[in-house]
Amino acid sequence: MVFSDSAFFFDHTITKKLIKFYKKNKPLKCELSSYGDFLQPLGLSASPSYIVDKVTSETLASMRSALYRDLHGTNLSILVLKNSNFHHLGTMDEYIDSLCGKNKFGEAFPLSRSSFISYSVPKIAPLYIEGTIVNSIIHPLSVVPESSILEYCDINVAINVGRNCIISNIQIDGFAIQRLPFGIPDNTLVHTAILKDGFVTIAFNIRENIKKEHKQKHALETMFFGKKMKVFLMHDDLVFDADCDPVSLWDAKLFPVCSSAEESLKKTLEFILCVNECSSSDLNYTLHRGKVKWISMRDILMQKDTEAMINYQKQLYEKIKHQKEYRS
Repeated sequence: MVFSDSAFFFDHTITKKLIKFYKKNKPLKCELSSYGDFLQPLGLSASPSYIVDKVTSETLASMRSALYRDLHGTNLSILVLKNSNFHHLGTMDEYIDSLCGKNKFGEAFPLSRSSFISYSVPKIAPLYIEGTIVNSIIHPLSVVPESSILEYCDINVAINVGRNCIISNIQIDGFAIQRLPFGIPDNTLVHTAILKDGFVTIAFNIRENIKKEHKQKHALETMFFGKKMKVFLMHDDLVFDADCDPVSLWDAKLFPVCSSAEESLKKTLEFILCVNECSSSDLNYTLHRGKVKWISMRDILMQKDTEAMINYQKQLYEKIKHQKEYRS
């Protein structure tokens, strides 16, 4: 069994062209993909029409044009492997469909809906947990629909999760009878990351393109949970770095750094609730509050503590294992 996306082979003449392309265009200012950018100019039926197809920035269109000029006319041969299937889990929708839906991935890899989980309160039947739960502790009175995923979570209060959600690495302490006072909306990604100086919880609508760019002067046109930022923010001077142009949701400093994972989760969910209710005065005050540090997804990639994240998941595994052994 081989788990692979694709393998690409080319000779030294193509290598020289790619090196020439890089030297001419460095430093690269946008992400280029094999299928969307490098393979499009190849073969007998190549057409430049793809250059402006689904582009998120002028920079990407420019890079595609340059690649097309350098690679157009190059022969393309494809080796098709027999008796094979291609399963792509590269997007959030694909991840949900593959783990929760009834598709070819599920047929090829029959997965349990509950993979190594423990319930925070014993002897209570989990009547409304229908989603896919992976390596997690969850309160049995939680509501998790069939189309949602929880992974590496330690949840000790009852929560309501919307449809088509991915909930990852969140931690909530509490008592058996407690319930989180606000639910997680449909189509939401929630993930808590451990940083060098604290914790941050990010949340995005999985239907939105978080890398769609806008010029700095139109920064508040950026969409967040179905609304333009100008609807719920009065100013953008603290949301985007001054030297960041163009900007995208990826660059938006919308998430507070907190001293605990639970605090970061609650603050981010409160923020999402405010966005959905469009309480502009409350949000404007929150984002300009004194000593709180706000960061973006771009910042998180630079500041995350990967070792601490791995240790948390190892400790959670041992905690689940201990609970299972104690209750058996």
